[in-house]
Amino acid sequence: MCEELTTNAELPERTVHFDDKNDDLEIMWLQEKFHGFANIGVTTLPGCRYKEQERNLVKDVEKIVQQKVTDVFCLVTTSEMQKFRVKHLLQMYQKYSLRVHHHPCEDGGLFPVPELIAIIDKLYHIIEDEGNPLLHCVAGKGRSCLVLAAYLIAWHRPPLSSMKAIETVQMFRMCSAFSVKQYNFLVDFPAVLNEYRKNTLSQMVTSPSQGQETCNDDPIQSELPSQSESTNKEYL
Repeated sequence: MCEELTTNAELPERTVHFDDKNDDLEIMWLQEKFHGFANIGVTTLPGCRYKEQERNLVKDVEKIVQQKVTDVFCLVTTSEMQKFRVKHLLQMYQKYSLRVHHHPCEDGGLFPVPELIAIIDKLYHIIEDEGNPLLHCVAGKGRSCLVLAAYLIAWHRPPLSSMKAIETVQMFRMCSAFSVKQYNFLVDFPAVLNEYRKNTLSQMVTSPSQGQETCNDDPIQSELPSQSESTNKEYL
């Protein structure tokens, strides 16, 4: 495990910043920036209505559909949907036949390790099936970039180190701003991932009868593993 960072002097300042334009939702695709990388999109919160920001939810979702997105990974909390006046966001995605994966996480925070690995494994299978997944939180620069960097560490070939994955995401999403705990977590993530995979494999070998998975067909339900499974340590 790496030594904890004691300062965020080298990290971008975290401020909530939205697209300057209200008329067009910007979706950035990793594959368009870096040839040979997975086709994963990142955007800001569709339909956001906050202070001077007055986005049109229907227009934004139509833009997502036009971009041939198949799956939307919504990382915002229910309270954020209320705050930014998009409380029917998930239902709107469903209305436009988008597959919805809701994994709420607090701004600047971390997902439980089992949940984060479930997210990036799901991204991998969607891409293998030639789908086009889209990630978004509120500003599209913290939680979304955390998931993207974790995916690159786990699934990009050839493998990327933590620092290379962070650098790639920062080059792709210039506004990316990891919190200190997110940055520290990503530095440790290869070891965390390896330990989790080993433990999971060991459990499957020793208890094959308990290795069955159940499928929740409700696309707007949070796909949360048991909190007791979380192996997160405290990242300050």
